[in-house]
Amino acid sequence: MLGTPTRYIHQAPRAEGDPGNQTSEKPVTSVQQGYVERLDPSRPRPPTVIGRRAVLGGALSVAVGATFRPSTALAATNLAGVTIYSYGHSYTMMPSPYVTLPAHDEYQLQLGRRMASGPVISRGRSGTHLLDTISAIIAPTFAGSAARRWHIGDRGVVLLHNMMTDVSSAGGGDPDYLNAYEKALRLALGVFGSRSFIHADRGSRVGTGWAVKKYARLESGRTWFTRTYGNKISFRVTGGDSVHVSTLCTDPRLLTQGTLRAECNGVVLGYFGRGPDRSTYACNRGRTYVDSVDDVSQNRWTPAGWRIRGLNAAARTSGTKTLTLRKIDNTASAVWVQGVYLTSGSAPPVLVAKEPPRNPGGTSQSAVASFYANEPAYRTMIDGVCNEYGAAHPVDLRPGWDNSTMVSVKDTSYRFHPNTLGMSCMADNFEKALVRFT
Repeated sequence: MLGTPTRYIHQAPRAEGDPGNQTSEKPVTSVQQGYVERLDPSRPRPPTVIGRRAVLGGALSVAVGATFRPSTALAATNLAGVTIYSYGHSYTMMPSPYVTLPAHDEYQLQLGRRMASGPVISRGRSGTHLLDTISAIIAPTFAGSAARRWHIGDRGVVLLHNMMTDVSSAGGGDPDYLNAYEKALRLALGVFGSRSFIHADRGSRVGTGWAVKKYARLESGRTWFTRTYGNKISFRVTGGDSVHVSTLCTDPRLLTQGTLRAECNGVVLGYFGRGPDRSTYACNRGRTYVDSVDDVSQNRWTPAGWRIRGLNAAARTSGTKTLTLRKIDNTASAVWVQGVYLTSGSAPPVLVAKEPPRNPGGTSQSAVASFYANEPAYRTMIDGVCNEYGAAHPVDLRPGWDNSTMVSVKDTSYRFHPNTLGMSCMADNFEKALVRFT
């Protein structure tokens, strides 16, 4: 037995949300939605009693898959026995209410069986945006969610599947929201690929303007900020050529974003925030992001990662060096620093999913229209970010997808959740990616 099953919690499916409107589609915060499944991918759960229509639809899907789709059976690889970590929205939830055999047919478990993996740990939650998922990975505060946190040093394969909610929302195509999504994705890759974290509490702060902001959705519940020109905070980096700064993007109408400059040994390594060239340094310039998990209207920031490279050349050493972050705009605009993630030399593979196409016949035609309007920008952005990280790989879930046979007949409310055949198609594409990238 590869994993130890834990308590199974079934919950009603909810629509994917809209970062611009959280009133009708935001998920209900409850202890049930924070569960984590550690499952043995080889062992099915007892059959679920379902209606005749669902049985016929599920059987048809399985038959179609068996007849028309060739197996992509994975040969023996170095991934046998590894742990699969799965993060994302409702597609990643286990058990899924839309498949024939819940807690057996989900794509993570199908993938695990094919590669003879160790435990499959699913941290999916219905209706979340990527920005909420990243916040939960760093500081999981909503009820029952403590196990969603990523523990530095965990090893395995990470599946990050969290695009549908954002791309299908009316505000998801806004340039500032895309910018926030990109910076949250960068922070996720920094966290997954880190070997340690140095909180700003342990940094060396110079200047009298530093103050603490406390909020539960921050790493260790607090971050340091300053509004004073020239104030700086320094970190001793023990080895490695790059770090990820965990910072915040804000709504400038409420908490105007200032600009940070990174330096090492007097060498300037980059900028982050609202610099003179907004297209280069900009954080969020005009869009308010509201937390869709806790619906905290006062939360006007988004998790953001700033990757800084070139420390070795600047310090003329591959050993210990000092990274300094300095506020450089002479305004009252604040800058925030939570700390830095030191990069690991053996980061786990992170497979970042690009969603299969949304069903054009879905009940929410506004979500369908938003998906097809916004999808190209998200796909381009995910490819671009992943191409900058050696351990990050974009995975296209579109090949082989068929909305006429892969959308569950049990999804009567929204008509876009995958059935067993759809899950198998997604497993196919993740499997092909693992063969290529590992």
